[in-house]
Amino acid sequence: MRKLLVALMFGGMATACGGGGDNGGNPNPSPNVIEKTASNSGEAQVGTVGSVLANPFCVRVSKDGASVVDAPVTWATVGGSMSPTSAPSTFDGSSCSTLTLSQTSGAYTASASLTGASGTPVVFHATANPGAPTQLQEAGGDGATAQINTSLPVTARVADQFGNGIGNFAVAFAVTSGNATVAPATIGTTPGTGNAAATVTLGATPGAITVSATSTGLTGSPLTFHITSIVPPPPPTAITINVNNPGSFSPSVDTVAAGGTVTWTWTGTLTQHSVTSTGPTSFVSDPAGITSGPHSYGPITFNTPGTYFYYCEVHGSPGNPPAGMSGRIVVQ
Repeated sequence: MRKLLVALMFGGMATACGGGGDNGGNPNPSPNVIEKTASNSGEAQVGTVGSVLANPFCVRVSKDGASVVDAPVTWATVGGSMSPTSAPSTFDGSSCSTLTLSQTSGAYTASASLTGASGTPVVFHATANPGAPTQLQEAGGDGATAQINTSLPVTARVADQFGNGIGNFAVAFAVTSGNATVAPATIGTTPGTGNAAATVTLGATPGAITVSATSTGLTGSPLTFHITSIVPPPPPTAITINVNNPGSFSPSVDTVAAGGTVTWTWTGTLTQHSVTSTGPTSFVSDPAGITSGPHSYGPITFNTPGTYFYYCEVHGSPGNPPAGMSGRIVVQ
């Protein structure tokens, strides 16, 4: 009897403690966790384009707080390169990789991934600053053609050896030939682009104009912009303006020579429109008043240079300039 009781006791204990398999009876074992190391993770580093960051990025792999060894962590980035791209976790659960920046300045990210782990991927951030300024580049305006008495921009860029723009670097502009002025004479480049833009104002004499951009010590300096100043073509002696549905005048602004004519043509079908002049410079309004298409008004002759405003009484309102469905004629 004593032996039987002992056997039953051990059998019950075996039944109570067994049956859990490898997971100790827990049907939902906790996953691995991947996260940045508590210190010296390498986050938010700043370097120079084309260089290797001073410190590696590091993560720790753990399970229920304990370090996990030989977890296959994969490292990746866009634009730069990681070394290594695969780094199994070591005795303390850590995996590290170093980012080499490409030749492009700006924001970078790197990631550490572990399949099935909580927290994957872990993302790191870095910034690549431009290198030292080495060159002055044309960034807009060279070869432009514009009418006399108008303005246009010219843009120079200060860049490093890879073409990344460098901010807060002085560029001087000057007109070296032709009838024009440029302002400002000296301007600092814009951070992020490295661009410095000046405005060239053309004079009343047509012809070739050259503008220089200078930044001391840079390859490409002085930089020369070539601009051609031309006389505008004469305005037409007759124009037609379409009165459209839904309510609009097309074109709403047009130019005609003094002594020239303007004709309005209704291109819609049923919508009512009018051509009503509003001052102070005015012309005779459409005598037919509010009219449904098809219809035409004109030609009306404009002998005196000036600006003439008009509107539709149904879809616009008077004023100087008028509002809503309205138009403008410039007589030169």
